[in-house]
Amino acid sequence: MIPVEQVVFNSRNAIDIVFIAEGFQANEMPVFDQKVLDGIAAIMSYQPFSNNPNKFNFYKSPTISNESGTSVISVPLNPVTPVDVDTYWDTFKNRAGLIRYLGLTDEANLRLERELKSHFKSRVFAIFIVNDAQYLGAGEFTTSNMVNSCLVSIDNEFNVFGPLLVHEFGHSFGDLDDEYQDAQTATHLAEYEPETFYKENKPNTSNDDTVDRKWDHIDNPNYIEGSRYINTGKFRSTGDSLMRTVANGRDFSPLHKKILEDRIRDEVAYKQATFTIFQNSELPCMNVRKRNLRIHADEVTVTGATSCDELYVAVGSKLILEASLKVKSIVNRGEIIGNVEIKD
Repeated sequence: MIPVEQVVFNSRNAIDIVFIAEGFQANEMPVFDQKVLDGIAAIMSYQPFSNNPNKFNFYKSPTISNESGTSVISVPLNPVTPVDVDTYWDTFKNRAGLIRYLGLTDEANLRLERELKSHFKSRVFAIFIVNDAQYLGAGEFTTSNMVNSCLVSIDNEFNVFGPLLVHEFGHSFGDLDDEYQDAQTATHLAEYEPETFYKENKPNTSNDDTVDRKWDHIDNPNYIEGSRYINTGKFRSTGDSLMRTVANGRDFSPLHKKILEDRIRDEVAYKQATFTIFQNSELPCMNVRKRNLRIHADEVTVTGATSCDELYVAVGSKLILEASLKVKSIVNRGEIIGNVEIKD
């Protein structure tokens, strides 16, 4: 089991973020420890995170590697000399033939989820800090999975570690798209990661400025052409921002801040609405009706239709589990607002 150490704890209902060491040998761990503190400070220097400091818990996992750095792979669109570095998580650069693009293997992703499930009961956001001086990064878009992750290097090349980390966290936590134009990135992602390049627009990207006016709800909305790596056909909400230019002094746009504020709200609601039922045990229940469930859990009342209430029966004021199910979603107004985790 990987080690996980508490750095900042606010509440069991706060959003969990864990920094993971990659490519650090034992004698280099003080560098990782300092980067964790730098990363927390960076996140908390940007709104809306700075407006919600008590809604985040921070942890670190000082996993020790046998060698320093990260591996390099070679791909046809960017053939380079491969370098195999023996690290704990087997990360690599030159993903999709983009030398600054960090990658994590499918096996490592599965291992990460297994490991973090032993420490956390609900969704966690992992930030890999990779011990490489080059400017490197990657952010997976937000999913309903147990773990959402991004990767950043320590970056001694341009010294923008903080903005780089928050930019990548904007992907993995905020589900924000890149807003810059880059023909090489467009070509390589279309070739090697078409599911990413041709995906549906994220909340900060629009197809046009006439019909698909996605952010008219903010004050003085702008629709500026050129986003998501291409010059035409994709629109962004502001001339420049942290999702377009990773640099000191760049900020999230008003649209980004609204999206992130909503994400914080939803994640806290998710944490508050997540609780555990043990098989064949009883749980106090306020009201049970066919296809509806209302439970007082973690000091928050959760109400909504569920997908399989027939697994439960009401006995007086108790709700008794009749069958085993690993995870069940509680749905309210068409949106998943929480999960019941059922233990064997």
